[in-house]
Amino acid sequence: MAALAERHDITLVARMEPEERDAAIALRPVLTGLHTLTFARPEGPLAAATIIGSYVRLGRMAQRIQDAGDFDVVHVEWLETGLGMRRTSEVGRVNVAIDELTKPARRRAGLAEGTAARARGELGLRAITLLQHRICAKFDVVLALSEQDRDRIRALEPDTDVRFLPFPVGVEPEKLSGATRDDDHLLFVGAMNRDTNIDAITWFCAEVLPLVRAQRPGVRLTIAGAAPADEVLALGDDPGIEVTGFVEDLEPYLARATVFVSPLRVGGGIIAKNIDAMASGLPVVTSTIANEGVDATAGEHVLLADAPQAFADAVLALLGDPARRARMAGAAQAFIAGRFGAQAGAAVLEEAHAAAIAAHTSG
Repeated sequence: MAALAERHDITLVARMEPEERDAAIALRPVLTGLHTLTFARPEGPLAAATIIGSYVRLGRMAQRIQDAGDFDVVHVEWLETGLGMRRTSEVGRVNVAIDELTKPARRRAGLAEGTAARARGELGLRAITLLQHRICAKFDVVLALSEQDRDRIRALEPDTDVRFLPFPVGVEPEKLSGATRDDDHLLFVGAMNRDTNIDAITWFCAEVLPLVRAQRPGVRLTIAGAAPADEVLALGDDPGIEVTGFVEDLEPYLARATVFVSPLRVGGGIIAKNIDAMASGLPVVTSTIANEGVDATAGEHVLLADAPQAFADAVLALLGDPARRARMAGAAQAFIAGRFGAQAGAAVLEEAHAAAIAAHTSG
């Protein structure tokens, strides 16, 4: 956004949690306008519905501001935000599909056990596919954060202009230069009320961590991320596991850890936590699913494993070999810098905005 603001007038409409407000205010000097919708992350059985409702409110707020202003293009983050926007628009629209919505639904359906659960999974997949179709129809250009998601959306939405947008690195690697890393310290990062992260870390602690501890009993695990669910909080009862909840700054955690673990079994889009860990010089062990959008090379930039023993073996291999950790971390940092730099992403956005304006004008 700061790079685009060097050449364009930008009005930002943002939904944020209370602790995120300062980050939006910090952007005010480069913005033409700033409108905020405060959102307290919910808990309990209605949390998902409340979060979806917040996307609808954000979309409606953006629609009102669009109607009242004089804009050349409307840039929308998250497909879900399109729920609250009108089907037609007076100006060009671009959507950044942070997640391709059908991918998690397909994988949940694939993990379902039993006839009833599989039927529910299939119905859920059909519903989310229809929803994604209706949202994409509202936009002139849709940007996916991985080539795989781009190709999937193109297959589902052949009439939509779908492109690839490199995901920006979310950490400042220079803050971690010269970091002194702990021994035998694993790190997992994520919003810990999201089902994909809950599934990943509970599976890891139940199936993988005991195998690692069998050979390295002193290994520690830090789980860093906002709003941990009850089953995640319960993991902290283990004296070797720390559940931090929300942290203001991830860099100190990324600087101290020995190995980053990302054992996602369900997910879509780009796995930003992997990008940030690699950019930080932290060696990564991850699942095939979690690497799809990043497309790092197995054995060179990351270690890939899906089964419990294979994942444990990969973690143990890195914990026991400092030289290998250093080689992999250096290769990963160079890979991320070349593939996910901020200026490359800004150039793609410029092209997408111009295409949306042209498509809307010509239509």
